[in-house]
Amino acid sequence: MHFSDSLDCWVVEGYAAAVAVMRSSALEVPLLPLPSGLGTADERTALEPLWEQARHIPLYTSGQAHRRLRHELRDAFTRESVDAWRPSIRKAADESVAGCLSAGRAEVVEDVGKPVLREVMAEIVGIPRDARVEFSRWVDATVRAGALGTAQWSDALPAEVTEGVTSIDGLIGRVMTDTRAVPAGSVLAHARERRKRGEGMSGQEISANARALYSAGLYTTTYLIAAAAYFLFRDAAVLERARQDRRELAKVVRETLRFACPAVETALRRATRDVVINGETIRRGQFVRTVLLRANRDPSRFPEPDVFNHERPHRGKELVFGVGPHTCLGNHLAIAITEEICGALAAPQYNALLAEPHPVFRRRAAVPVMWGPEWVHLELRP
Repeated sequence: MHFSDSLDCWVVEGYAAAVAVMRSSALEVPLLPLPSGLGTADERTALEPLWEQARHIPLYTSGQAHRRLRHELRDAFTRESVDAWRPSIRKAADESVAGCLSAGRAEVVEDVGKPVLREVMAEIVGIPRDARVEFSRWVDATVRAGALGTAQWSDALPAEVTEGVTSIDGLIGRVMTDTRAVPAGSVLAHARERRKRGEGMSGQEISANARALYSAGLYTTTYLIAAAAYFLFRDAAVLERARQDRRELAKVVRETLRFACPAVETALRRATRDVVINGETIRRGQFVRTVLLRANRDPSRFPEPDVFNHERPHRGKELVFGVGPHTCLGNHLAIAITEEICGALAAPQYNALLAEPHPVFRRRAAVPVMWGPEWVHLELRP
């Protein structure tokens, strides 16, 4: 842990210090304004509603407001709820892999991962089936807003972002007030039941969290699926054991979370008061960057940290999901989806093998804190 003059913030790379930072009530996740000078006036006007809505999600809240929002959203993501979702996740994964059989190849991200994630996340958030294609397109536009200031930005995006935010708000408003069917046990189903009792989140809170949960589940889990599939299929002996015992597969996924952590960093934190972390005093107003990729390879915590070893005994929660008050709501779900997709890909009847070109791990330009392989090619030889 050290203070970087060039970054003007504390940089945390050790496991114990990372845990302490994430658990500390003195370190908040600030909602920073759009950087001054970035984008035109019209572009900033189009993006402003996204910043305003971010105030309604748990990540940027603290104290009683934070606890209230997490309580309102948690029902669909408990371990018991996720176990109940597993059969439908498995069915979606099996159907997606079977659909690749005629081509004799499957690309893990585009052919399996993304289609399954879109279906599963829409179901769990509670988007009516007849609105899912449009909802996904609207959310995609809001996610691409993160490309502002990069080569991926386009002049058409401000209008798309505005349409996306407005359309999502309208859809959620209709779902909350009419008898439109939503999946039982979903976020929107729980929210609607509380609304009937005169309780629960406001319309803006429901809309903001529906979009945030869908996009987080869709985009952050993609790299985990791809990385886990690569580590599973690159070793024939591990793959054969996983085909015989799904517990082997679960161990591969868990070690992937450590070794190839899809989140390079946690959200930036800011000290609300002076606080001592790992013997260092962080002054009020100073920022802290926590590099999970380094913390997950801390040699004081993990022997031979740069070796992928799925038999490694793990202690405690995976840092990629956070610890403390901002622990990821969807941590059980992300693991379940990854296990079910990898299990479907490894099913003996497909005799899938890793095919070239082999994947490259890299960061996404629009979301620089995420990294992993953007493709994994498999050959299917039933």
